[in-house]
Amino acid sequence: MTTPDHVAPEPSDAATAAELSGEPDLPPGSNSTAAGRPKIVAAVVDTDRGWNAVVKIVLERAGATAEAEREAVGEEAVVLRCVGEATLDAIATLTGAPDQFALVGVKRVLAFDSAVLLACVRTLEGGPRKLLGCVPIQEDVVSAAARAVLNATNRIVETMPNSGAPDSPPPSEDSHEER
Repeated sequence: MTTPDHVAPEPSDAATAAELSGEPDLPPGSNSTAAGRPKIVAAVVDTDRGWNAVVKIVLERAGATAEAEREAVGEEAVVLRCVGEATLDAIATLTGAPDQFALVGVKRVLAFDSAVLLACVRTLEGGPRKLLGCVPIQEDVVSAAARAVLNATNRIVETMPNSGAPDSPPPSEDSHEER
């Protein structure tokens, strides 16, 4: 069966798995100094009986983890914004670039009869531009908010070195690198 020119081919299962897992889509055997995309280890909101909430985000990338917490007072929109800010805080810890991104907002919308979360992040270095991330709300709105922020920033973050990664071993004497 052939695909018409005006219809995009379906992505392969490997490409879909890489996108869902947050792994970079790099060619096999590539030796990049970048540490890839962060993965969500935990996205938790603890609330008391009132409007107070503590947001905790834990990200992992290349063996390093980063944790960020934010406090929120208010309804769901305020909590989702704090989830987005905490996610950016964890990204800043992993990359060592605290002034790379600023959260514009996180918003729940209904699109095509499905609930999705949109995140808008502004880059602060390398020329200002807005990055958009969109993910479906499957079970947990908190992890969806964190994933939307990662979806917006991953293409930039995957090229950045990992500040929290363990030091790489020194080159061996028989390596052919220039010194």
